[in-house]
Amino acid sequence: MQTVPFGFREVERADKRALVGDVFAGVATRYDLMNDLMSAGLHRAWRRDLMLRMTRRDAHRTLDLAGGTGDMAFRIRRRFAGAAVIVADASAEMLEVGRRRALDRGLVHEPGWICADAAALPFADRSFSQVVCAFGLRNFAELGRSLREVRRVLRPGGRFLALEFAPQPECLDSLYERYLFEVVPWLGDAVTGRRDAYSYLAESIRRFLPPEAMSAELGDAGLGTVRLHRYAAGIACLYSARRT
Repeated sequence: MQTVPFGFREVERADKRALVGDVFAGVATRYDLMNDLMSAGLHRAWRRDLMLRMTRRDAHRTLDLAGGTGDMAFRIRRRFAGAAVIVADASAEMLEVGRRRALDRGLVHEPGWICADAAALPFADRSFSQVVCAFGLRNFAELGRSLREVRRVLRPGGRFLALEFAPQPECLDSLYERYLFEVVPWLGDAVTGRRDAYSYLAESIRRFLPPEAMSAELGDAGLGTVRLHRYAAGIACLYSARRT
């Protein structure tokens, strides 16, 4: 029986879906605050850079995959007036936080909010001009199948933009390793009461594909012209690809 990684553990795919679901259900209301605290706001700079690389043409109809609380969706709507954005996420709790944030902004009808697994998207072929995914790839139970779904729902020539953490060599920086495996879980416990969720975060980063292997996965899924941009000495990466 084939297993997949959940942090440092090997679990069945269905179990990973449930375990990841429990992680995000437990931190949904403090998810955005924790992103700011544990990255010292760096994730905002990386998201801004992603936005600068978008074009109005690509953003015309966007799927924000694993978009949770709507951070990227709200940014896209602010920058590209008239862009249609749909947020898809497997966590109903994260989506509920996003819906409340939208209402607080006076947004009643858009973005759209769909609870869906990335490996089985409920959208027609060629539905979107762009798919974005910010820090969601590590959590997919079926990465290859999910990337093929991204290709399926993209129009020919449509663009996929993904931000994700990258594993670091063990010898790179012991201070960074201690921060990731000790400080981040401690902070997660203090802010959300879920130390386990942020221990999983650290482990999932260490277990994720190196950038070169992730780029190869994109190509195997039919997403070509892959470009890679690294942030903060390679702690995070931006992948850009188009449907071939």
